[in-house]
Amino acid sequence: MKNKSLEPWLPCQSYCQMNGASAAILSFQNTKVVLNAPSWCSLVLERELMAYQRDLSKRLYCSHIEQADLLFGTGDRIREIVEDQQRENPETSLLAVLTSCSVGLIGDDVSAIVTDMEQGCPLITLDAGGLTGLFEEGYQTAMLAILEKLDLQKAAVRQPKRVNLIGYCGYYPDSRGDLIELKRLLTEAGFEPGICPGESGLDLQELKDLSAASLNVVISPELGLRTARYLQEKTGVDYAVLPVPYGCSQTLEWLKKIGEHLSMAPDLKTLEQEAFVLQENILEEVDALKRMISNLSFKQAILALPYTQAKGLGRALQDDILEVETVKYKLQGNYDGEEWLASDYRLLFGTFADRSLTGDYDRTIYLNMFKADGLIRRKYRTFVGLEGWGSLIEEIVEQTLTLYFLKEERRA
Repeated sequence: MKNKSLEPWLPCQSYCQMNGASAAILSFQNTKVVLNAPSWCSLVLERELMAYQRDLSKRLYCSHIEQADLLFGTGDRIREIVEDQQRENPETSLLAVLTSCSVGLIGDDVSAIVTDMEQGCPLITLDAGGLTGLFEEGYQTAMLAILEKLDLQKAAVRQPKRVNLIGYCGYYPDSRGDLIELKRLLTEAGFEPGICPGESGLDLQELKDLSAASLNVVISPELGLRTARYLQEKTGVDYAVLPVPYGCSQTLEWLKKIGEHLSMAPDLKTLEQEAFVLQENILEEVDALKRMISNLSFKQAILALPYTQAKGLGRALQDDILEVETVKYKLQGNYDGEEWLASDYRLLFGTFADRSLTGDYDRTIYLNMFKADGLIRRKYRTFVGLEGWGSLIEEIVEQTLTLYFLKEERRA
């Protein structure tokens, strides 16, 4: 049993601002990042980025700050690495210099250092140390800096059905599959998917088409609300905070709300039929599971996820068929001291570190939904929308059966 008084002193479970800024910048084609930081800081960040996409390490550089630089300044190192970048990588579309905590504390004006060096490609500088923010703060700060660099203008003509998706991050597990499903839903409902900042491989110049949409849908306020407000001010495109939907009812509701903001009723005939069939199939699968495991109960779901993602998923888990008894948000340590029956199971959505903290492995159904755990994953898996809800229930049913059979084997 872990000592609860020591839990606040466990290692940080969140990514720092520099990770978020790097993830936003490197999502675009031909961008490069220079970490104005000690080597160990860049190594931690590189390891975490490579868990998402291995070749990002080829676009990530470090100034390798040493003790003497913290006393006398980092100007020479920054000038040298920027000049080398401009010479060796002339195709670079944007070069970002991110300042770490240690360099930020000594007061180096990195922006002033590179002001006169913007020759071969656009340059941006950001204070991205973990002392001033976490992943989400860095992501939004970097995305705003990129948009400001492009100096977007209002579009002469807007497309009445076009919808941009704001607040997407390809760094999250299953994000590619999530985006494919959201675009599919929009298309099936008669809308036109527009630009999605953060989508891997997007050209920076494509962001200029953001102003041609009629609505910006913020699918994650933690990552996109500031961006949406900036775009409204700069391009005049309104926004709506509509986080990614989980389950059938939320999905159809999500599309209806988009239609309301566009003053255009969505065509839901095909999707409603798909949702009906999915619900019937899920009900049959869960009923079969309950017939096999008498008194089956999903007693608890722990959602160690960003707030809006956890809120939507929590609603779906309690309202749509599974009927989870209680939902606990924002994992902070062990959850013990509760009365568990032999047929009670727990759902955990978070990271492998969260799984280690909760214990009770023989009754916990775990799905990674925040911070990639490894490199081997289904490329287009999703848990959002209709396709995702079917995948999620399938995973839960299969893991429940596995745990049940293991218990039966031990009894035998």
